[in-house]
Amino acid sequence: MIHPMTIKQNSSILQISGPKLIELIEKPQPILWHNKGLYAVVPVERVRNAISVFKDQQHCKKSGSITFHWSETVEIPKEAGQVMEKYNGGEDGKQNNSG
Repeated sequence: MIHPMTIKQNSSILQISGPKLIELIEKPQPILWHNKGLYAVVPVERVRNAISVFKDQQHCKKSGSITFHWSETVEIPKEAGQVMEKYNGGEDGKQNNSG
C-alpha cells in the first residue's frame, strides 16, 4: 500500500520544493492536501508525471519546485481526510500528531 504525504496549505495552488520534493522524487506517493478544512488527494500518477516534467526541466535550471492545482485533485470527505491526516503512513507506523 502506498501511503500519502500529508501537506497543509491554505491555497488553491500547492508548490512543493526542498526536502519534501526530494522525498517525493525518491519515493513517489500520493499527496493528502488539507486546504482550509477541505481534504483532497493528488493521485500518485499525477505526482509521478510532475516529477518527470521536473526532471526534464532540470537541464535548464538548478533548483525548482513542482506545482499542483486544487482542480487536479480528488476531493474526499472531511472525516476520511482527518483520519488519513492522523496517520503519517511511515514504515515505522507512528502517528503524525503535528496538526
